[in-house]
Amino acid sequence: MHRLILVGAVFLSASVLGCGGGPALVPVEGVITLDGGPLPNATIALLPLTAAASGPFSAVTDATGKYALGTTEAPASGAVPAEYYVNITTVTSTGGGIESAPAPTQKEVVPIAYRNSTTKFTVPPEGATAANFDMKSR
Repeated sequence: MHRLILVGAVFLSASVLGCGGGPALVPVEGVITLDGGPLPNATIALLPLTAAASGPFSAVTDATGKYALGTTEAPASGAVPAEYYVNITTVTSTGGGIESAPAPTQKEVVPIAYRNSTTKFTVPPEGATAANFDMKSR
């Protein structure tokens, strides 16, 4: 009987405390625009500055340019507070590798500063509900 109570207490503690699911996520959402208009179907990714950091966190914009970051396993779940490289693109790869990938059928419209991971963004501890990126084309 004591064993059953002990097992139950351990299970209850694990479910209340969690199982080390990693750092807490905070909401990160915003709008991506290009030349003043919404940029639909753009992929945004926040890439960690180091290999040991959490991430990447990503999302795809809707028709109004809105997005909410998350992980592959948990879309729109947020991101870990930290500094990240920003990567935004409208052209996605459909092939399994460089040799088998067909040439993109659309032209990339995102300025290079948002495609080459030189732009940085810091997710604050409280999250960011207005993480907007207002881009200008050439």
